Amino acid sequence: MAATAVRSPLGGLVLWATPWTRGTWGTVWKSRGREVGFLAAICLLSATSSLLFTMGIKYGGVAVGTVLSTTSPLFTIPLEVVVLGHRPTRRTIQGAVATVLGIALMT
Repeated sequence: MAATAVRSPLGGLVLWATPWTRGTWGTVWKSRGREVGFLAAICLLSATSSLLFTMGIKYGGVAVGTVLSTTSPLFTIPLEVVVLGHRPTRRTIQGAVATVLGIALMT
């Protein structure tokens, strides 16, 4: 837990030092209104998700953590529908079914 709490912010600082971030500080400082809220939510959720994943591995075990991390794309399908209003494609549904069947075969 302590290592993840240190690793995540340091990783963020290292990423801000890369060439890809040139000019982004100006864009961030110019952000107003809803953009600032979205940026703050993304930052908070990113940091929280990393810590929660580490806690899940610690308390749930590696086997449970591995299954959950491999099924994480399945959790994006409902978010795609609810948040973005998109309908999943046939290929997305086929992939979800194949993933669930693969997990069933492993258990």
